[in-house]
Amino acid sequence: MHVDPSFVSTHYKAAREKRFLRRKSSASDARIVQMSLTAKTRKHLATLAPRQKARDELAFDEFDVDRSSEFIAKLVTEAR
Repeated sequence: MHVDPSFVSTHYKAAREKRFLRRKSSASDARIVQMSLTAKTRKHLATLAPRQKARDELAFDEFDVDRSSEFIAKLVTEAR
């Protein structure tokens, strides 16, 4: 993933405290640590997709693909 190990450690600790991740040492190589999502995290992620879809529909209901691209391009131009 090309990230600094300290970045992973810092963010892992925060996620672990919230019980979003679990950690397991590799049985074959002690240098390897395997991280996985907890059931709590998987359940939470499953609730996000429908909510994101509803937000997208609300935000982009008025635009087709071409109008959305045009709108985004105008936003970028205005931001400069």
